[in-house]
Amino acid sequence: MELQASTNADQWKPKLEKKHDPSPVEPFTRFINNVKVGMNKAQILPELDRQFPVGGPCIIPIRYGIGTDTMSIRLDPNNAADNAEFVSFKMKGGQVVSKGY
Repeated sequence: MELQASTNADQWKPKLEKKHDPSPVEPFTRFINNVKVGMNKAQILPELDRQFPVGGPCIIPIRYGIGTDTMSIRLDPNNAADNAEFVSFKMKGGQVVSKGY
């Protein structure tokens, strides 16, 4: 923490550092990299929860198509910068056969 002189030379007060929330792109990228071909939904969803815990610093991504042959996950659709982050998993027999980012 850096100290900054006040108008009174005898007093010092700390210069507050601005905290930045982590980018949701970082945990989203980790999530995508951790999902492997052959994984099933029961393995994928806990990995998403691990990267985006309830009450954590990042909004939880939106899940689409669960229960079909494609499962898609998108970051915050209300934030234009994060909305560009999207992954789609092609499923066959309940397992990932490919992923597209």
